[in-house]
Amino acid sequence: NPNDTKRRSRKGPRQKMTKRLWMLLCLLAIMISACAPTPATTAAVTYTDGLNRSVTLAGTAQRIVSLTPSNTEMLFAVGAGAQVVGRDEFSDYPAEAISLPSVGGSMGDYNMEAVAALKPDLVLAGALNTPEQIKALEDLGISVYVLANPVDLEAMFTDLETIGQITGKSQEAEALTASLRARVTAVQEKIAPLSYMPAVFYELDGSDSAKPWTPGPNTFVDMLMQMAGGYNIGGVLTSDWAQISQEELIKQ
Repeated sequence: NPNDTKRRSRKGPRQKMTKRLWMLLCLLAIMISACAPTPATTAAVTYTDGLNRSVTLAGTAQRIVSLTPSNTEMLFAVGAGAQVVGRDEFSDYPAEAISLPSVGGSMGDYNMEAVAALKPDLVLAGALNTPEQIKALEDLGISVYVLANPVDLEAMFTDLETIGQITGKSQEAEALTASLRARVTAVQEKIAPLSYMPAVFYELDGSDSAKPWTPGPNTFVDMLMQMAGGYNIGGVLTSDWAQISQEELIKQ
């Protein structure tokens, strides 16, 4: 029908414009979804923590209280800083953490009421937190995940990826661990030609200047020193964390 042909020819440009507009809208939707924050998981998830305990969360942790400085640093490192609502007294890095409410922790004394008042859906504890402290928090109806102290870099990478899963930041955690592995490789390549090992003293606590505290052999810090091409002066000690006399320090 000629009239139908004319109608189709008149609609052609309009249909093309409509199709192009639809494609642009689809592209815009994809771009917006890519920039949007990862939605919180609403399904319950069960994890196994560093004490081999099963910890079930109602979904992605959105209100987290950290009980150790290392946990706090890792939470911010994977991009979950906005989900942290409280910290231990010694968590002072990154700078954003300082403004968060403190729940104590000096001499191992935490304010459990202060923790509960923050209404956390997760408390991220560490190996230094005692079973009694963990039970006290669980008795308040608070989920507690204990992150084990890493004994090597791979264990630390696993901790980062675990935190990424718990906080809904898996992609960020994986990107971070990949970056850290690349940095480790770069250091190993630089020190490979070296034929000497500089002696390194790492002071943990110098409140007793005559016998400062330092990491001993087979600790994480000791391992890092060796990987960086150094010799840990505290490696002559017999315990993981110990005091070293000035005489022994000078001798080494």
